[in-house]
Amino acid sequence: MKYRPLLVSLSLIIAILGCNLPSFAPATAAPDSFPTDTPALPVDTPLPSDTALPGVTPLETNPPPPADPPLPAAPSKPKNFNTDGSATAIAFTWNDDSTNENGFRIYQEGVTAPVISVDAHAATGGMSYNWTGLACGFKSTFTIRAYNDAGESAASNSEKGVTIPCQPGNLIAYASGNTISFNWSVATIHNEDGFRIYQQGVTAAVGTRGPNLGSGGTNFDLSGLPCNLVATYSVRAFNDAGESPASNLVQSESVPCGPTNLQLTSATDIVVEYSWSDNATSETGFHIYQDDVLYATLPAHPGTGTMSSASVDICGRNHVYSVRAFNYAGESVTSEHVGMSTLPC
Repeated sequence: MKYRPLLVSLSLIIAILGCNLPSFAPATAAPDSFPTDTPALPVDTPLPSDTALPGVTPLETNPPPPADPPLPAAPSKPKNFNTDGSATAIAFTWNDDSTNENGFRIYQEGVTAPVISVDAHAATGGMSYNWTGLACGFKSTFTIRAYNDAGESAASNSEKGVTIPCQPGNLIAYASGNTISFNWSVATIHNEDGFRIYQQGVTAAVGTRGPNLGSGGTNFDLSGLPCNLVATYSVRAFNDAGESPASNLVQSESVPCGPTNLQLTSATDIVVEYSWSDNATSETGFHIYQDDVLYATLPAHPGTGTMSSASVDICGRNHVYSVRAFNYAGESVTSEHVGMSTLPC
């Protein structure tokens, strides 16, 4: 009897576990063969790998990657690039040799970015652009390129572009004999190919010299001038774009023409008188020489013609006389040398 409670507890545990155990169906025996209406394939016969099923498109094992769209070609370079300067502008011209450009870029030597951009040209042929608002004395070298989404074309030929030179200033003149020496100043930035000296009343330049390669004063000697010349002058700088405005005006002159026909007209024991032909029109006066030493100065004679003078000496003296006209350019050539004597004592 003492084991009865234990047996009852074991029975309850078994009952509880029995409720939670899964039920197992009896195993069904595998059929000995496939159904008779399904023929068996031979074990050693492979299926054809390239036989497509009806209605199904076979997939490629390694399909090629999609092709990239072709890149646009860069435009052809412009040709026959040219510049034509003026007072405050440079006109650019070129031949468009491309049909696929988005536009054109003009480059200035020493400047990284383009200084000018021009819209595309619908076809090929001549094009132009006028760059305005430039100062006098400007100079640089330029090229042009066409561009599109693929990049820029090769550069065109390079061309120098200039505006006219700036006005020269402070013109002065020094006359000496038959030469006038000019001096003038140029602007700090200057681009001239040279200078021309103009004489008022004469159309063509009377003198030309090359450029000033530095800064400051510029000199020019106008030589071989005729005697009696009195004229007004100016100077202009020039380059491919044209001439600068004229400088200030200066007047200058060459030496007077020399006297001729010096001769004795009368003599006493203390006075000799003589005359000459005045050929000067620009003289300040006349110098009388006795034995080649300056003896007397006479005032200018209006116009030309015969002049006369006298020298006082003592009796029985013999001297050689000559005459020269003069002005601030110097003395004329000398007249004849003529011996003249006072009468004997």
